[in-house]
Amino acid sequence: MKVVLALIVGALLGTIITWRLQPDTTVHSSEEEVSVVDSLLIAQKEIDRVPFRELVPQVTDRRQVLPLDNSSAHLIESIKTAAEATRLYLNDPNGPAPKQRRINEVSRFAEEQLKESLNAINGIHCEVPLNAAEKRSRSGYPDLMVTDTNSGRIAYLDPKLYEAGSEKSTLRTFYFQPKRETSKILHDAHHLLLGFRHDGNTGAWQIDKFKLVDLFDFQIGLKIEFQGSNRDLYREGLLVE
Repeated sequence: MKVVLALIVGALLGTIITWRLQPDTTVHSSEEEVSVVDSLLIAQKEIDRVPFRELVPQVTDRRQVLPLDNSSAHLIESIKTAAEATRLYLNDPNGPAPKQRRINEVSRFAEEQLKESLNAINGIHCEVPLNAAEKRSRSGYPDLMVTDTNSGRIAYLDPKLYEAGSEKSTLRTFYFQPKRETSKILHDAHHLLLGFRHDGNTGAWQIDKFKLVDLFDFQIGLKIEFQGSNRDLYREGLLVE
């Protein structure tokens, strides 16, 4: 498992071998030479699920995913208290959340209110975490960093909204890109996901409950995907006149 995991991480970070793409007819100078693409394809065949707590140290200069214990009790209770306050805020008919056309638009209100509610709790500080480049970015995992200022315990917290009845869905809803230069995981910490369940009632969203998930035993899948943007596609040199 660890050998294959190292293969995955190395390929994703481009550290196994310098990138090479050659036609099938090209003869490699060495039988041991493997391109990053080959490494990724091999890795995808070899492994289906990766323990999240083993992946994180590989891509974050050995930062550890910590299990919950007695010393994290205040942190967890504070997150639950703030989550309930956020749920009530999102359900307020006079608030901005129920009026949004798309549930993705509700997410930003959930994140902002959760941060505000956490910062209102004595001994708790919540912020958008700095990344390795010392910048604060909304994009990428995790969205928030919560610190218990008394114990020094830190939890990375990722709030999400999901529709009731979709708990068994196999569609991708959690994304993690291992990029060291923009990594937001700079501390040994708990890793938590906070899911708010909504009723799917467009334009009148209601959140009936929340679920707090500990990612310590989370198994994450690997999907190799090459992608391009509209800027890549609709540019000079590619357009047919």
